[in-house]
Amino acid sequence: MAGSSGSVKGVVPLHIHASADGGDRASPLPLGRLREPPLSRVSSFLSDAQDSPSIAVRLSEPIWSGWAHIALLVHSAQLHTLLERETVGVSSARHLSEVCASRPRVQKVLEALYVDAGQLHPGATSPMVLLEETGLSSTCPLLAHYLGDPDKVYRDDHVPVVRESLEHIATLDQLYWIASQLRNDVSEGRHKYAAHKIALLYHAINTSKLCRDHLRKRIEEHFEDIKEATETAESPTLPTPLVEWIVTLCDEVHQLVLEVPDSMRNKLAPSAQYLARFS
Repeated sequence: MAGSSGSVKGVVPLHIHASADGGDRASPLPLGRLREPPLSRVSSFLSDAQDSPSIAVRLSEPIWSGWAHIALLVHSAQLHTLLERETVGVSSARHLSEVCASRPRVQKVLEALYVDAGQLHPGATSPMVLLEETGLSSTCPLLAHYLGDPDKVYRDDHVPVVRESLEHIATLDQLYWIASQLRNDVSEGRHKYAAHKIALLYHAINTSKLCRDHLRKRIEEHFEDIKEATETAESPTLPTPLVEWIVTLCDEVHQLVLEVPDSMRNKLAPSAQYLARFS
């Protein structure tokens, strides 16, 4: 069956094509077609520079440029807090340029604030336009005083200022983590300092004012029992019912904090309204 060329009789190799006159010529299949011109020209953008699509180079732009409104809020709060420190115990406030000259941190955050404002309001010469439009001038009235009209009162008694909001959030955070630590300790058999940590929890409840009357009564139910049980031995072990009671108490504290109490909602209302403008 095999011929002298080693081919199977009646089968023409892919790289050879038998012509009508018996001669051989290069076959267009399959490699030959790669040398033939295309049937139609789909697009010229790869070969013609004038037809190439334009590409904006953004290597120097912030990755999170879409979060400029978050950055504006954060930098406004930071500047307000820094300027509060500057004015404590001072009869007359210095000009902002003097503050920046002596406080590089203020200068750095102020520059970042201008960048934020430029992204959100191109062409704006001052962040004050955005501060007033979004209500941040009431949340950060001291910052507005420095950037805006020094004779205008930006403080609104119905709007919590930055410090009030941050302090309240901090007290709730402290309450949550004291409860977490106490729960972990008693669950893992570390009972020696349980009474001390319950006292810390009691103090955190007073400071945060979260369901204060209810939670204080809950603690007062068994505090003396726990104190007595942990002071009678070098390595005390609480009875199971008391351990279960502490775990239940801590879980209740966690739930109350995670439900976002009305006090937090009220403190954060201005920030929520600000963020809603960009959602």
